[in-house]
Amino acid sequence: MRFSEYAGTNRLSCRGKGVTGPNRNVLYITLALMVVIYGVFLAFPARYLYYSLSKSIPFVGSYIFLQAFVLLIATALKDPGILPRARVPEREDPMAPLYKDINVNGIDIKLKYCVTCNFFRPPRANHCSICNNCIEGFDHHCPWIANCIGRRNYRMFFGFVLFITLLTIWVLAFSIVHIVQAANDGVFQEAAASVIVGLFAFVALWPVLMLLNFHARLVRLNLTTNEDITEKYVKTGNPFDQGCAKNCASVLCAPRFPRFIKPVQPQEVELTKVTATSAVAGSAPSASDAAGVQMEQRSPSAPPSESAQVGEVYDNALRSETNHDSTVVNVGSV
Repeated sequence: MRFSEYAGTNRLSCRGKGVTGPNRNVLYITLALMVVIYGVFLAFPARYLYYSLSKSIPFVGSYIFLQAFVLLIATALKDPGILPRARVPEREDPMAPLYKDINVNGIDIKLKYCVTCNFFRPPRANHCSICNNCIEGFDHHCPWIANCIGRRNYRMFFGFVLFITLLTIWVLAFSIVHIVQAANDGVFQEAAASVIVGLFAFVALWPVLMLLNFHARLVRLNLTTNEDITEKYVKTGNPFDQGCAKNCASVLCAPRFPRFIKPVQPQEVELTKVTATSAVAGSAPSASDAAGVQMEQRSPSAPPSESAQVGEVYDNALRSETNHDSTVVNVGSV
């Protein structure tokens, strides 16, 4: 699916290379809080302890901060695994069942038909009501990051949660050390910033610790937040559970899942500019421009070859997780 054919509510940037949710305001607040809080920590507690305790304190803290900051940006801008909508609905008969039974690793599960995307959702996909797209490996929609967490950006999200937890512990610990040392040196008034930063870190520590523990459990069991909350495999068992070690490897170390949203190429942008300029000037585009436009504006009734490639790539990736005798959904028409 091309950038120009995209139908969801996600906001795309950098010619389709960056994908976020429809509301980025909370993401900006999250970034601002991180920068301000850690900036105050560097300006006061870390600077004081740099001379009185160890010169490594601000450098180690800055490394942890940069890791968390970069992972947050990467998670927010990463395509979580958006599945393109089918040009031709898989369910042609409106009276046909909305569910399809398949077998994955010896366990029967149901696939639900998405009336918005016009196909039966893959085993671990779900439709996000905020982004209005089906997401492969849907975990949840995170408002603080302003994006869905899915198969393509989950490991980055997990890394962000890990490093933000370490950063919170680091800031809290050395803010307390600064307060104690300033009190012993008789300059407690210089530790006022450490009191504020330490209180904020203390309040934030417990939610991020619980979040880290929760997602560590999900990784160990090879579950998503959506599957855990809905208790999807309580009765049947989890068909994707391979044991703790293999679960961790498949979630955090597996090859990157393919992307189905194709970014706009530079030549497409130039073609759009040329065509628009010709229209404004009141002249018809040149023969080469017209040929280029004709190539891009394919007939909707004729499924493009890239759609078949999407289905083939998806099927191959899905079969790598399941047994070869398992029945999988063919999304070649997507």
